[in-house]
Amino acid sequence: TNIRMAKMSVETFENFGEIMETKTFGKPNIDLRQGGYLFLVNEDKWPTALENAEIQRSEGVDIRLLSVSDLETMLPETDLTGIVGGTVCPREGVLDPASVLNGYLHKVKEMGVTIINDEVVDIKMNGDKIVNVVCKSGDEYSAGAYVNAAGPWANLIGDMIGVEIPIKPLSHDLYVAKMPNVRQIQCLSGLDHHGISSDIQILTTQRLLQARRHSSTGFLLTGTTEEWSIQHSTFCIQDSGTSSCTIRA
Repeated sequence: TNIRMAKMSVETFENFGEIMETKTFGKPNIDLRQGGYLFLVNEDKWPTALENAEIQRSEGVDIRLLSVSDLETMLPETDLTGIVGGTVCPREGVLDPASVLNGYLHKVKEMGVTIINDEVVDIKMNGDKIVNVVCKSGDEYSAGAYVNAAGPWANLIGDMIGVEIPIKPLSHDLYVAKMPNVRQIQCLSGLDHHGISSDIQILTTQRLLQARRHSSTGFLLTGTTEEWSIQHSTFCIQDSGTSSCTIRA
């Protein structure tokens, strides 16, 4: 189900401008940059990566399996010690969430939807049926159908009606480096290899360290979702006008 939803999302984002075009605001630009979400995998997790790739392919996902030789060609400045392979899907990428949200808001407003800025604090029930939703302002609303679209707070909404939703927000550390010249993107771009775009958007190691370049501003963004120090990775910026980025998996 997750794979099918993800495929539908990609198709929606690829055509977002046409789908969400309005008379007032035109076609929204969500800054979609595709090129791949590259996973570097160690020996322990390689069997799982192969199983996942097989499942994804059975659902029509264009997932590529890469050897260490492939990775060395694509990522010449990356330390691949302990890595036995990688996986990447060329249609994956990054976008601007705020522009997506505004695109939806502008479209539904044009369709006659009323947007209410308030906070849900309680949900009144009659058996297993929702009677109405109580907001922080004191206003109450009822409807024929309700959608829990609270994102990382969806579990709080679920608690109000006794439904456990397995969503837990995670803290992230983010590190930003200003790179002195264009060589800063070599660790993420590399060459056009095996039909994969030379514009890899995100690189992820087995320790959940992620790195990606930000647009064309020359910034490298990296971070981790674990309680793990940045000391585990090495970033070198040379004063001679050249730069290198080593991501230690």
